[in-house]
Amino acid sequence: LESNTLALAAQYQVMLTFCGAFIVLSSDFKYDHRVLGSFLVVVNVVILPIMTYLGMQDMREQEAQRIKIGLLRTQLLTDKATDRAKFQAVWARLGADVRGVEARVLSEAKELARRYPDTPKQLAKLNDSDALLAQARISEFAMHQAMRSLVVNAGGVYEQGPLKKKERVEEKMYADYNGDPMRVVDVVRASAIFLTFAQLT
Repeated sequence: LESNTLALAAQYQVMLTFCGAFIVLSSDFKYDHRVLGSFLVVVNVVILPIMTYLGMQDMREQEAQRIKIGLLRTQLLTDKATDRAKFQAVWARLGADVRGVEARVLSEAKELARRYPDTPKQLAKLNDSDALLAQARISEFAMHQAMRSLVVNAGGVYEQGPLKKKERVEEKMYADYNGDPMRVVDVVRASAIFLTFAQLT
């Protein structure tokens, strides 16, 4: 708002000064030099302090915004470093529970990646996000039953989540998969919680 007001004040100053110069240079206008001069002085005396004040106000706000962004970035880096340290500590603790279990988990994950190198895709022909969500609603119950059985039998805790919302589906569809709804395969969601690496093997 201050920047817009500052620009407007500058425009008025230029316009009024230009009008005064036009009157001076034109022979068609009769004017009193003292009146015109006094008018231009008053205009500049009034507008220049306003422009100075608004300019300083704008610079203060920009500086405050710069400091705020800097603090947020610092906090983000701090949080990321804290999260990384916590993850590494938990990973090390889990890996120390059973000799060789960490290497076994990583080896099996690598084998899964080798065995299934292709990006997963929906089997049914789906033309848009509405068709994808309709298919997810049909499949939701059976998928949760199958996944819950798998997780619980392995000693984990299964937490069913809500279906991914249409807005998020379309965001992912266009941002990651060039608008192809068949490439979005995580509409039915859940969490599997395991407290040890051994449960994963």
